Amino acid sequence: MKLTNKADTVITAEEYQQYYSSDDFESFVAACDEAGIRSAHSTTFSVTVDKNGFNSELDLAMVPQHALMGPTVGDGILTNKSIPNDAVIGIYCGKIIPEPEPGAVTTYVTRLKKPNNFAVDSAGLTFGCHKINDGAAFYNVVPGTAYVNVQVGDQKKRLPVILYLADRAIAKFEYLSIEYGEQYWRGRKPMALYPFCLEKMLAEAEYEEINDVLDAVLS
Repeated sequence: MKLTNKADTVITAEEYQQYYSSDDFESFVAACDEAGIRSAHSTTFSVTVDKNGFNSELDLAMVPQHALMGPTVGDGILTNKSIPNDAVIGIYCGKIIPEPEPGAVTTYVTRLKKPNNFAVDSAGLTFGCHKINDGAAFYNVVPGTAYVNVQVGDQKKRLPVILYLADRAIAKFEYLSIEYGEQYWRGRKPMALYPFCLEKMLAEAEYEEINDVLDAVLS
């Protein structure tokens, strides 16, 4: 699906809810109205996303990722081709929920900026931007907020999407990595993760591609 915040592009409420489901969509739309969202609040973007919310032009895979000290930390998101700086990785999608209470489990929860009393919970999804790990040092993705035009009944509304953007040029064989922030790590122990998949590099990479990866990670 094509997503953009251009004024002349409108998607249906049903299309929006394919990526942002809600138990009470009307209340969420009303909260967006009350937040007074304007075009100045939005990151400019245009992208076609697949069913998982990823940019359909990218080649991403979910593969095991290891800490630098050895143990696996589960799956991470690896790119199978280079990604230019500022490219849209995808949208962080899931279920729109009220902002969690302090102390609630928020492993796959990202809070919205406007309206700020809501969040997006991706816990029920198997593949998507929520699977991008915090590498604890080697970051190459940053979040952004954008607002798209959605036809709700007979009115056009501006509703939020959470963007993930490339913070620099990302080389083939790199894992995507985004900083989770202090609130997430409170009570947890962060671990530095391998920024690239060594197994795939050794099996598939040409000499120049290995140099590209090292240059990207160490620059």
